[in-house]
Amino acid sequence: MLNTAYATTAYWVEDRFPIRCGERSPPLDALLAVSGHDTWAYVTACNPLSIALPDAANAERMTRLEARVVASGLPYLHGQGRGADGTWPPEPSLLVIGISQQDAVALAGAFRQAAILVGSRGGAARLVDCRSAGSPIETIHLADGGLLLHAPGFLPADAADQAFHELRDQASWEQRPALFGHPQPRLTAAHGDAGLTYRYSNTLHRASPWTATLLALKAAIEGVMGRYNFCLLNRYRSGADSMGLHADDEPEMGDTIGSLSLGATRTFRIRHNATKDTRAFAVEHGSLIVMAGTMQRFWKHEIPKTSRPVGERINLTFREIRP
Repeated sequence: MLNTAYATTAYWVEDRFPIRCGERSPPLDALLAVSGHDTWAYVTACNPLSIALPDAANAERMTRLEARVVASGLPYLHGQGRGADGTWPPEPSLLVIGISQQDAVALAGAFRQAAILVGSRGGAARLVDCRSAGSPIETIHLADGGLLLHAPGFLPADAADQAFHELRDQASWEQRPALFGHPQPRLTAAHGDAGLTYRYSNTLHRASPWTATLLALKAAIEGVMGRYNFCLLNRYRSGADSMGLHADDEPEMGDTIGSLSLGATRTFRIRHNATKDTRAFAVEHGSLIVMAGTMQRFWKHEIPKTSRPVGERINLTFREIRP
């Protein structure tokens, strides 16, 4: 999906000529020859990780990107990426001349771009995946083969804000019954591939269709680890809402779960089944936790209640549901 979106986009340089993924551009080669440089990259700061932001937010991001390029001393030209089908708005961009691929990926990562176009004189334009750049990820090896990845700043604040407000206001939230008929202490919603369902605690969740924002978040997390076809959303309205100790170990469940936090900071706690070894993580706005390996077999996790005043939090858990 990532490759398809970029392959069908025309990357215009000042309305003079387009660059296309997988193709050589003679006008670009001529421009490089005149400049005395051999390499280039086409970079935007707009819509981080393909989360659509308002025009004003994108304009502010582009101002910061241009300032960084100016500070580098490299020549550049303004451009605009234009999708073929018109479903994605044109993105202001910069063609940076003389930049190395390594520096271009670092620059794109600083603005949390999913991918960039790079190339060299005489060669075809190449797509480089940047989803794992720009956000430090801590890898924690747990007892009995469990694996936990923690990326506190995975989603930048502006994109996290946009996703939080959209999901809070547009998702079909429900308060489902828990065991013994009591209401669950949180609201839930579910999205995923057509026809998928997920059952836990005698509650069946049917997947609503993916939204553009959820698909973008899914692709971003898949760039770190895993492949997902279902997303369970939990909305914690205050510190009184919680999730008890449990493991997502249903037979149809894949081993890797990507958990994205939006909104108020809460405590994410894990506990080993046998040793009772316990670890806690502050999951902040835009932070990512990936649970993998044998973690669901040997560890449980929870979001405990808190008496301190906290705002709303939305948690998205991306999963693979096997047929």
